[in-house]
Amino acid sequence: MLPLLTPLTSASLAVDIVALEAASGSAQVGALVQPGPSADPVLQRAAARLRDLSPGLDPASDYLEYVMALGAAGPLLLADTRVNKMEWLYPDGELMTQGDYRGVRLYGYPDSDWLLSMLPGALFASGTETALHSAIDRLLDNSGTADSMVIEALSAAISDGPVALAAALSPQDTEPGITQSLTAATQVSAALSLVDGSLAGEARFLHPLGAQYRARFNELVDSSVGTPLPPAEDDEILLPVSLPLESVAERFNWKQMNHGMTSIAYAEGAEVGGDPAWLSFEVGQLPNSIFINFTFKDAPTRARFEVEQLPPGFRMVPMRILEGEPAVYYLVLNIYQSSGGLVEGARAEWSVFVEDPETGVPRFMVVQAAAENLAADPVNLLTFPEPVSHILTEDEVASYVGVNVPGGGEELYFQSSFPWPQQPETLVSFDRQFAVANDYIFWGNAVNDRGVYNGSVYAREAVLIDPLELELDDRSNWAQYVNPQPRHTLSYLNALDIVISPWWNLDADYLDVTDLYRQQLVDFSNEFYPSVALGQAEAAFAGKLDVASAGLEGEQAPSIYFHLPVTDTEGLMQRMGLDPSTPLAAISPVEGGIPTPLLTLHFFEVENDPCGYRAEWLTYLQSQGAAYAETWRVASYTKAPCLDLAALVHPGYEVTHEMVGERSYVQVTGPGVRVEASVDGSDAAPSIPGLDWVESGDRVCSAAAFCDSNYYDGATLSTPLDVISPSAVDITRLQHPWEEFVDETAVTVIMRGNPRLQLIKPGSDIQAGPD
Repeated sequence: MLPLLTPLTSASLAVDIVALEAASGSAQVGALVQPGPSADPVLQRAAARLRDLSPGLDPASDYLEYVMALGAAGPLLLADTRVNKMEWLYPDGELMTQGDYRGVRLYGYPDSDWLLSMLPGALFASGTETALHSAIDRLLDNSGTADSMVIEALSAAISDGPVALAAALSPQDTEPGITQSLTAATQVSAALSLVDGSLAGEARFLHPLGAQYRARFNELVDSSVGTPLPPAEDDEILLPVSLPLESVAERFNWKQMNHGMTSIAYAEGAEVGGDPAWLSFEVGQLPNSIFINFTFKDAPTRARFEVEQLPPGFRMVPMRILEGEPAVYYLVLNIYQSSGGLVEGARAEWSVFVEDPETGVPRFMVVQAAAENLAADPVNLLTFPEPVSHILTEDEVASYVGVNVPGGGEELYFQSSFPWPQQPETLVSFDRQFAVANDYIFWGNAVNDRGVYNGSVYAREAVLIDPLELELDDRSNWAQYVNPQPRHTLSYLNALDIVISPWWNLDADYLDVTDLYRQQLVDFSNEFYPSVALGQAEAAFAGKLDVASAGLEGEQAPSIYFHLPVTDTEGLMQRMGLDPSTPLAAISPVEGGIPTPLLTLHFFEVENDPCGYRAEWLTYLQSQGAAYAETWRVASYTKAPCLDLAALVHPGYEVTHEMVGERSYVQVTGPGVRVEASVDGSDAAPSIPGLDWVESGDRVCSAAAFCDSNYYDGATLSTPLDVISPSAVDITRLQHPWEEFVDETAVTVIMRGNPRLQLIKPGSDIQAGPD
């Protein structure tokens, strides 16, 4: 077979057409190399790139074998063709002579950026000018034979197969915990055969601690579910694979190897001052979470509360809980049922809103919490179970908080009830400021929990409880400060999906704790929360729940969105192979904009992402049975080869971003896609993000039927975006497969200049189960 990888190559795909035809027939070979929708991104991208690099040729009939490679010089195709002269390959005469390089004639083809050539030894070549020159240099500088191009293989020998792929990976830091994650792998390769339209074979990962990884993985499988990994060399991990990953077992097994093991390694290394523990926190339904929102009796009473109850340096701020209402000073009581490992059972929390000492943004501060089961908080460390209940009976929601008394028994502390369902039902909407207050949830000694959330918290309507139907008996310590009747009482209609990192700021100098107690908090946190995180990660490995991984987007460079209005929704959906029963959603990226079906090109980078800079084509679909949209990832390109949950491996593409002053220059070149543009953000118009657009990012799915669940904070929800003036946008090239379905004269360009924290639960729709 032709050389799979050369010293300057980071990723490569080699295909022996003759062997495939002999084993599978020409029809199946055509399915591999012809363009068209495919359930597997590896096949789809490979076929598209092959056609892209082979203008005017039919790979299934013109090639004997070929190699597609990506290196620093760009993409390169080398092929052994059935004929050995360019004029025989292109009898239509459309070739254009583009000069010579070191005595080798170069050609161009209409509407193609690639240069073409027949190298000495009758080796057809196509690629960028730099890549083709590099291939000719290596060829001519090594005795002038095609075989001399194989100087060194990046991957060790793999079992023979008519299809082979390989990629050099950029491993993440290999501290003791992370070496048991697949992110420490340095290379991936696979030898595959074509069977019934699928590529079947074995993927091989080179890993510095392959034996330890396999042992840990198989130990987890033995105690839960999954398929054990087969024996291999000490630095290898082998995975039987069939592309596309169609069965539940295959998809779940790959999720276990990829995200599952990474989550376990992360949890085992979590600690204060290092990687924080992130814990899933689910607030349940029926009964739903309720907020009873009291106001203070008067300004002197509020001032007394601040002196008596808040830590030094903190002050209360007014809050706008509902859209359209004026901001006032609240003391709120939140009663809910929770699950997910962080808190279990019924819980009641009395909170006020305080000014964040670092940003000035309003935040929750919990002044008292009572829980049905054993719980932890930074004021008390561990709290023992208390008489707390929150139940839904046949016709009412009833909540109760008692206090244990010495010698046994309990006394009433607070109770409430109201009819459910409410008749009539008055629906109201939360203000986004109320959701952003959850970004940092302070406690009475100024320690805070870091919170991220999704549309379940801010984008759902709540029921306004009829005050005449609310019954209260408030004997709490807080009744002395507030008016006896709440300003309003609200009930969510849905469960709340939240991720928390407890005790986030233990190094802050404003904590109201002694040095000794601060150290107790650090020691307790390092002992308790990583074990909770590990328990959740192991449950996720077994398919019982999902855990999130964190990333900071936009730290090194701003994220840029090119929004193209869709003019032919039916045509676009048909071209993308989308289900017509799930229509495109009309949304606006900014508040107050006109909702429109969009095709979006998003450039971004996430801190410590081994994939490097990314570009993604996105569109937005109306969620089935819901009033909100979700994002459909049409195509994805990464600068560096890397592992991918949906596609096994990203091969790496030409994705670049450079900043010169205030102007950003972006470029992406992939199969059928070439975009070059520059954007000047110095005179942009700030605009609040559109709620529908933000919420559409809660769930991001792809053609491979993998869906990610995303969580974020106020940096996404409320920080203004920069809408770029059309005069500050220079799009020099905008080539993509969906040009006929969009209006390229009405592109809206938006820049997100602020870094934003995002947590992702990859493949959240893939759980263990029978096929």
